[in-house]
Amino acid sequence: MLDRENNRIYIKYRKNGLARNIVSIISFGVFWIATIDNYSKAQYKSETLNIFFQSHFASILFALVFVILFIIYALNMLFSSDINYHIDLSKKTLVLIQGKKPFRTEINVDFDQIKAVVLTKGGHAGEVKFYRKYSIDIYDKNLNAYECYDEMDYQTIKAIASELGNALNVSIIDRTDIENYEGFIQRVI
Repeated sequence: MLDRENNRIYIKYRKNGLARNIVSIISFGVFWIATIDNYSKAQYKSETLNIFFQSHFASILFALVFVILFIIYALNMLFSSDINYHIDLSKKTLVLIQGKKPFRTEINVDFDQIKAVVLTKGGHAGEVKFYRKYSIDIYDKNLNAYECYDEMDYQTIKAIASELGNALNVSIIDRTDIENYEGFIQRVI
């Protein structure tokens, strides 16, 4: 189930490419400029809409909204965090890396410090449905919890937890019968 490469088992991996983010930001900017230009040139049936969209106030309002949305979008794209959670079998450590270079958090936990792999169930009430999310927490001997995987399907999360338990040589504890189980832990990630 999990990806294996060069004595590593990758649990969760997401890398946000800078080039793709810059192209996305430029595309977003071109889209908004074209939209603002289209609103100012369009002719509407209502005279009030024609006056509003062709006025300087509407142009300034659209430009201000565009600049604010563009800044928020650009900051979110450029500073979204990379995630790399993997098991290094050669060093016998669990490696949790989150964030980009200046704001990067890296946690290394030796195999002998890992106590258990725990399956938990959390819920979220949406507008129509109640969504269940199953997650895998890895507990160390100091009862720090490292959430390393989440999934909506129970059978998938159970198979991944079994694979992690075998790789780490620890027991698997299923706490999915208790909603939003936290236990006596200190959540690290």
